[in-house]
Amino acid sequence: MESIDTHTASGRMFIKIIGIFAEFERENIVERTRLGFERKAKEGYSLCTTHASYGYMRDKGQKIQTINEKEAVIVREIFDMYVNQKKALIGIAKILNIRQVPTKFNTNWTANAVRDILQNCNYIGKVRYSVKDKKRNFETAGLHEPIIEEELFYEAKRIIEKNKKITKTKKPRTENYYLGFLYCPKCDGKLSTHGSYYKKKDGTEKYTSSYKCGRGQFKACDFGKVSHNKINIAFEKYMKRLKDIESKKKQRATPEIRQEILEETLNKLNHRENELWRLYIEGRIGFTEYKAVKNKLDADKKETQDKINKLNASESIPIISKEDIIMEFVDRWHEFTDIERREFLTKFVKKIDITIAKSENEIRWVVVVDNVEFV
Repeated sequence: MESIDTHTASGRMFIKIIGIFAEFERENIVERTRLGFERKAKEGYSLCTTHASYGYMRDKGQKIQTINEKEAVIVREIFDMYVNQKKALIGIAKILNIRQVPTKFNTNWTANAVRDILQNCNYIGKVRYSVKDKKRNFETAGLHEPIIEEELFYEAKRIIEKNKKITKTKKPRTENYYLGFLYCPKCDGKLSTHGSYYKKKDGTEKYTSSYKCGRGQFKACDFGKVSHNKINIAFEKYMKRLKDIESKKKQRATPEIRQEILEETLNKLNHRENELWRLYIEGRIGFTEYKAVKNKLDADKKETQDKINKLNASESIPIISKEDIIMEFVDRWHEFTDIERREFLTKFVKKIDITIAKSENEIRWVVVVDNVEFV
């Protein structure tokens, strides 16, 4: 709240000194908070910094977390299905989603969510601290009641360790070059690939590619499959429409016209500055008002001049614009191989939004690309 003149050397020095002490105090608060958390965990209290583990709850002002019986039943079922019934993580997630069992935040169950529960030592009465930082991570006896037996927990842990697999990241087939750019129109999850072979009349096999919602395997989304060819047709139609729109915009706003508009704006700002000076000289406005308006005019003039300079620089330095991407796509897409199409999308496209629609005159459902988000 101090009024410090930063135009002087002493004022700037004072600001830096205040900043150093503010940073010092912040780091001290962080260290004291971390030490307090570690001590609390070692004493057996669950931190619940964001929320209590699934199966537990801790009301405001309560130090020790208590069992949420409704959720605890699900926790016991998960351990039973995994250890005794030998069900897979994905299978357990499917069962819970079909039964519409809510998670802690009313989201869908996934294999990772089930695994996190199976590896959480909270359920045998222990407290864990700093799970992600192996140097500071530790487990200790907690003050809360356990939900399951230790024998069941460690058996689940043993099975998880046994089933661990290290696999290389699979790259998409060259035919599936839209993978990673498509999102489900129902749940906004990323679409994964699905391929199949079928025999043609001449006896040869042909591979057909399609996309489906990744959450479908957990029964969390009922979006069906959509073929690669339909996606390709819809994407080409969208880009052609976009090319027409951008071409019209480009005709309406050439670099020469934009520069003329900016120079006219700059002349108006100079004229307003002269008028302001005349009003101040004649004593019709005070110094405070003059200074405030003058600062605003200077900022507007600088912004306008920067736009003019940028426009002039762009004429000599080629810059890839959105319009260039669209033109390149529409003019050369049919010449690209599948690998080149994948490289093109990876370089220029971030996301493709689609919907499944059916018009009155059409019998089958068609794919429509609503929007393409460029990098």
